[in-house]
Amino acid sequence: MKQIIIKILTIIQRSFFFKPWLTKPLEFWTILNLILIKTKPDSILELGSGRSTFYLYEYAIKYNKKLQSVEHNRTYLKFIQKSLKSVFGKNYNFINFAPIKIDWYDTSKITTDFDFLFIDGPNSHSFLRNNASTRSSEKAIEFLKDKVNNCKIIIIDDTQKIKEEDDEDGKVLDLINSLNIKLRYTEYTYYNCAKLRIYYQPQYEEFIANVSKQILLETKPEVLNI
Repeated sequence: MKQIIIKILTIIQRSFFFKPWLTKPLEFWTILNLILIKTKPDSILELGSGRSTFYLYEYAIKYNKKLQSVEHNRTYLKFIQKSLKSVFGKNYNFINFAPIKIDWYDTSKITTDFDFLFIDGPNSHSFLRNNASTRSSEKAIEFLKDKVNNCKIIIIDDTQKIKEEDDEDGKVLDLINSLNIKLRYTEYTYYNCAKLRIYYQPQYEEFIANVSKQILLETKPEVLNI
């Protein structure tokens, strides 16, 4: 019995869902909400559903905008859908299932019409299942490269992942470099270890700088800083 319990605990510890993972602080979500209100994107594409989906979901409902949140794990998708319904009272069908094909999402399931992009997936380990996905996939580059520079805003999580051993999901900076994003960006560090970038069109530079400055004045540097 002891060996069985140890085996079960080992499986749980290795799973993406059950082991604790770093989530972004409140201060970042405040910045995200202010950016949404200021830039008012018409169509949002989110790669990888999660906590961010709730904020994007609320924005899309309030301002009657388009949102497609893409998730490759059907079990996690159902979990998020149920949670969203409990918060917002109904399911607005903003989340789409897009399985991993080869090493990235099935692109036939993803919208090509978006002016706001949030990249936080796919994840190669989730809900006790592994897959061969990588964020720096050639499929990802081919799908995104002609679209990114037309976006008002691009948010890319995990930009600290620059070495293969640091990054189970593919080198995030490899993806960024291959996309040749010409937008300006600000990189944030949260909890002294994880990083994310916010890319923006030039007309939003002053706004994002001012918002970031005000938020960071009220924030401990080990929680969020530039």
